[in-house]
Amino acid sequence: MSRETKAEQGRREMVGLQARLEEAEETLRALRNGELDAVIVGEQVYLLESAESASNRLRGDALALVHDAVIVVDNEERVTYLNLAAEQQYSIMATEALGRKLSEVYQPRWLRPEDEATFAALAEQGYWRGENIHLKRNGETLYVESSVNLLRDHKGAPMGRLAIIRDITERHQAEQALRQSEERFALATQAVGAVIYDWQIIPDRIERSRELSNLLGFAPDEPGIATNAWYLTRLHPEDAVRTQQIIADAIANHAPRFEDEYRVRHKDGRYVWVRDSGVLLYDDQGTAVRSVGSIRNIDLRKTVEETLRESEDRFRNMADHAPVMVWVTEADGTCTYLSQSWYEFTGQTPETSLGFGWLDATHPDDKAFAEQAFFTANEKRALFRVEYRLRRQDGTYAWAIDSAQPRFDAQDVFLGYIGSVIDITERKQAEENLKYQTTLLEALTESILDGILIVSIDGRMLYSNQ
Repeated sequence: MSRETKAEQGRREMVGLQARLEEAEETLRALRNGELDAVIVGEQVYLLESAESASNRLRGDALALVHDAVIVVDNEERVTYLNLAAEQQYSIMATEALGRKLSEVYQPRWLRPEDEATFAALAEQGYWRGENIHLKRNGETLYVESSVNLLRDHKGAPMGRLAIIRDITERHQAEQALRQSEERFALATQAVGAVIYDWQIIPDRIERSRELSNLLGFAPDEPGIATNAWYLTRLHPEDAVRTQQIIADAIANHAPRFEDEYRVRHKDGRYVWVRDSGVLLYDDQGTAVRSVGSIRNIDLRKTVEETLRESEDRFRNMADHAPVMVWVTEADGTCTYLSQSWYEFTGQTPETSLGFGWLDATHPDDKAFAEQAFFTANEKRALFRVEYRLRRQDGTYAWAIDSAQPRFDAQDVFLGYIGSVIDITERKQAEENLKYQTTLLEALTESILDGILIVSIDGRMLYSNQ
């Protein structure tokens, strides 16, 4: 390539100078017409000294002091203004951002598709406000709340946009954490099946979790039910006074908590057994101001308890009228039940016999033997049978057979024993009499020299002496 001649170099410089002159003339024309408020020279913004210079300076100073980020762009999305808060928020200097595309400051992301469509209609509406995400140049994500206004020149033509942007990242994170906490709380209350309540005692206002609909058939937000007074009207008549007294006593005694079981009427009219556990909170003067707690459905447990109680009553009734003494022990050998016939026979009381007190009714010579036999069988979960002497109510002793079999639940877990004690004194006496008579007969017949043979009618030998 040939070297540029001086003539060509001169012509190129003339073209450049002419372009700069034309640009200057255009700027001067705009200045004369009041179309410009500021001039950018290099990377510096100069507010114009004109009839509006004081107003321009005031606006510039005010925007610079705003704590929210303020960004102005022209119709080509080039940044024409950026205040100090925006510099700090987006980690970019104004001198670096001015004249650049807004996308070089941050990249917008929309929370919902409809937000982008709404923002696109800004040219017609002239105003948009909403929340979205700004991705900074360093990759950091900001959640922001923005107010965007369309700027127009003195002829009404669009000349750019002004955005006031507030960083709400911390608020968004807090709201998200709260939302997650509420979701976990809702799942927890649903999992445990309990109604969680927050009762503002003064005034009487109460919030309940949605499990209320499962427990009593009422939605928590139904009109007229957001008070404790409403709830008290649904207590069973037999429980109402006692339940209210328990809460009143807890408050009067500055107790930290209270618990109670009672019946409450369902929306369909039936009564449901519940367990109410509440924590009481007091102010500096010691006044109860709040209670937070849970109400759990225990209807099934109460039904099972009632069924077991009825079954136990039937068992006790049969055992108390049985011709034998009945007893029940736990897995560790502790006696938990003795039928009425035991107390009548031995003269013991429940206080002196339950546990291991029943052993005290055993004859001193038989106690160690009977105790060892029982605990050996209990350890092996084996059948138990032993004979020993048992003290009567009058202080005399009677012979008895004590026998039992182990109890197991549906999972084959050892529960203890159920057994009976039978008075065999008459049988023992008959055995002793027979033994005595047999010994006496042997003694008499041995003194006779002749042989003696006793046979039955059918020829069986019943006795013979030596």
